[in-house]
Amino acid sequence: AKADSTASLVKCRVRVVREDTGRQQEFTLREGTVLRLGRSPENDVVLEREGVSHFHAELFIRDAGFAVAGGALCIKDKSKNGTAVRPGVL
Repeated sequence: AKADSTASLVKCRVRVVREDTGRQQEFTLREGTVLRLGRSPENDVVLEREGVSHFHAELFIRDAGFAVAGGALCIKDKSKNGTAVRPGVL
């Protein structure tokens, strides 16, 4: 099937799975909102691991008006240590 070039990413579901406990958290990320990750309890997802900054990264949807047609899920690295994304089921 051919992709609809007029489709736009306006929301997506994000699932965070804890490696050590298997505990899962689910979030619905919508265009215009931000999901914050880091060690600080002020984040949406608190990651208490060595190498994780207090405010480590942000996930957001870039709207269809930008260079990526249809919008895109983006990661803003706010860490001095860098942020890696492992391949997995999307």
